[in-house]
Amino acid sequence: VNVANSSERVDLVALGLTGTVNLNDNGQYVATTEEPGFPPETVTGTWSYSADTFTLQETGSSGDATFDLNVGNDVLTLTGADSEFDFDDDGTPEPAKWNITLERQ
Repeated sequence: VNVANSSERVDLVALGLTGTVNLNDNGQYVATTEEPGFPPETVTGTWSYSADTFTLQETGSSGDATFDLNVGNDVLTLTGADSEFDFDDDGTPEPAKWNITLERQ
């Protein structure tokens, strides 16, 4: 979601992005994303959660991705983490909010 214009949204899955996140019981994670035409990208770090937040701290990064956490009816919703995305495809990413919805099948 574009921070400057919340009606501007991008569905990364619809663009062909795929990924996995493995959360280990020792608080470590490994995330791999693949975008068509580019090699896979893997990042590692630590993860933590509380009753209403979920946080990923990437190794070597000074910032973190902190999501609001909501669980119910076999759906996990993570919303509001600060991110960037090049909405206008000009080579410069704009501030964005990252939202993820996972549904148990």
